[in-house]
Amino acid sequence: MTAPSQTTTGHPRKWWILIAVSLGMILGLLDISVVNIAIPALIRDLHTTVGGVSWVLNAYNIAQAVLLLSFGRLADRYGQRLMFVASLALFTLASLACGLAGSIEQLVAFRIIQAIGAAGMVPISLIILLGAFPSYQHGLATGLWASIGTVAAIAGPPVGGLLIEYASWHWIFFMNVPVGIAAVVMALLLVPEIRRDTKSASLDLPGIALSTAALFCLTLAIVQGNTWRWGSPVIVSLLVAAVVLVGLFLLWEHRFRSPMFELSLFKIRAFSSSNAMGVIGGVGMGGVTLLMVLFMVNVLGYNELWAAIGMIPAAFTSMVLTPFSGRLVDRLGPRQLAAAGTVLFAVAFALFSQMRADSTIWDIAWRGVIMGTAMSLHMPALTAAGMTSLPSRSSGVGSGMISMGRQVGAVIGVALLLSIYGQTAWQGAENAAERATAYVTAQERLEPSIREEIVAIVTETTREHAATAAAGSFDLGPPVAAALGGRVDSGTLAAISADLTALTDDEQSKAFLWPFLIPGIVALLGLPLAFLLGRRLGEHRVAE
Repeated sequence: MTAPSQTTTGHPRKWWILIAVSLGMILGLLDISVVNIAIPALIRDLHTTVGGVSWVLNAYNIAQAVLLLSFGRLADRYGQRLMFVASLALFTLASLACGLAGSIEQLVAFRIIQAIGAAGMVPISLIILLGAFPSYQHGLATGLWASIGTVAAIAGPPVGGLLIEYASWHWIFFMNVPVGIAAVVMALLLVPEIRRDTKSASLDLPGIALSTAALFCLTLAIVQGNTWRWGSPVIVSLLVAAVVLVGLFLLWEHRFRSPMFELSLFKIRAFSSSNAMGVIGGVGMGGVTLLMVLFMVNVLGYNELWAAIGMIPAAFTSMVLTPFSGRLVDRLGPRQLAAAGTVLFAVAFALFSQMRADSTIWDIAWRGVIMGTAMSLHMPALTAAGMTSLPSRSSGVGSGMISMGRQVGAVIGVALLLSIYGQTAWQGAENAAERATAYVTAQERLEPSIREEIVAIVTETTREHAATAAAGSFDLGPPVAAALGGRVDSGTLAAISADLTALTDDEQSKAFLWPFLIPGIVALLGLPLAFLLGRRLGEHRVAE
């Protein structure tokens, strides 16, 4: 079938097509945010560490990042409906496998397969929509597509929290299966088949292999730096390999006839600046949202459902304000809004770093509103500045490059901030043990033998925590209460246990200071780049 003509009405089934492709896009985007809320449960149930569980996110993000550019070319060559349905079917089957995974290694492997499907579903869904809607409604189609994506991001944490609270983490993957099957059937019945190019579109396999290897080496070095020691030969080798592989990737893309990454576009000032700011923004947002969940569950003691509710204000604020910000970009230009969003990101992250063990979900919520406002200003300005600077022939690959930059930033952000948190959480446990020892030693109302036993329990609990590095499992109060029950006056024991828990929570809350503060500092690095975006949209546009 040929592409539908651009008439005044577009494709006669355009609204049904919107529903069909939206189901697939929602699944692909939902499975990023829904997994964030499940991190504490995965650590507990799969007996893994923060570093180990970070690969559930990293594997998905890396695989999706390196394939985003390629699926558009494949859709042009082999057909949009065929590639969309194939991607959706693969994602659905991988979701079933993820839900059945019995170990962290199995879950990471199945997440990679899931990400391959998502990498096709999300970009191809937009291509299909732009083909189904007439040209004068492309803005409407793109706006609806973006709004649905925002709703998926908002729905992820609450949906995940509900499923974990009343079922288990397995169901955050199982729920994709019936929805995926329905989406496949609707796509087969409603979406027209379109092929635009049968010869030149090709898959850049060497480029994919080199970029994947580079991201893997860099991420593995960051994640394992604390465990394997930063100056060890293996970490240094991984970092050197990442640099070499990036160089080889750029050299290949420069010489390849049909590259997935068009380096020549970086000669355009607004485009290169928006890409760089997108990577920087991805570093912060990729890791901070995960840290918010860990803080609410591990320090404040909320369950996953309440942690999800605490994240809603940020996403809801962004969803409400983004359309208005888009209009402001048209009127004021991208420079001011991008700069304002950058500053607000830094402010929000700095405020998150000041939370302590006595904070509440409301403290998360109002800080989230500031972060959501930053998102609503930052992303529309960057995307509009980058896209309006490109010649129309490069809009597709340029859009993919911007998306890939954000995804790469998220990969680095998750790995980097979790690595920092792993170190600060361990140091917090050590500090808590020292304070607990001093506290117990000063309790003269206890017999010396009891004090020695409590100190031994504190030491052993801290040692076990260091060995497993399991975030959220460290609390000195309960093991002391369990070991001494019946041998110490109940009132005295309850007071000592409560004091030990309080000082543990205090030290663990302090462990989030630098993990939250560092992305704020990184965000400010993008501030000078904001002033390179131009005073108005299209100021740096390259002629056709």
